[in-house]
Amino acid sequence: MKKAIALLLVALTVFTLAGCGAGKKSLDLEKVKTDITALEMFPMSMELDDETLKTAYGVDPELLEQRYIVVSMMNVKSSMLWLLLPKEGKAEEVKTAMDSYLAGYEDLWNNYLPDQAELVNNRLETEIETKEGTWLLYCISEDNDKVLETINGALS
Repeated sequence: MKKAIALLLVALTVFTLAGCGAGKKSLDLEKVKTDITALEMFPMSMELDDETLKTAYGVDPELLEQRYIVVSMMNVKSSMLWLLLPKEGKAEEVKTAMDSYLAGYEDLWNNYLPDQAELVNNRLETEIETKEGTWLLYCISEDNDKVLETINGALS
């Protein structure tokens, strides 16, 4: 009887632990890149290299497992997309760096072009839970909901 109860407890523990990750999907970053490009919502944009990311934007690339960042090369468009997967235990550092950068970005556009400032002030900031971890999404676009829908479409 004791063996049966012990076996039942072990089985229950295994099923409980297996269920902890249930429901989380993986994010196909290559699909995100392809699908976001197809939206044509970030024209005249570029991805950032490590040095630019650190010096111009204040985000240390060493804090990130993966990233997809698209920023406008034109100084009359505020649109950008940051999809960041921080390394384990580094999410708060990444959020702090992004908060600092975005505060300055908001100030810049509030004193420059009102229509672009509105986009910045209505930006999307959210988290996406996946098997890989928690992605941080920062989006400034004409249709943030469409960008989020597109990213969610790359979950499998």
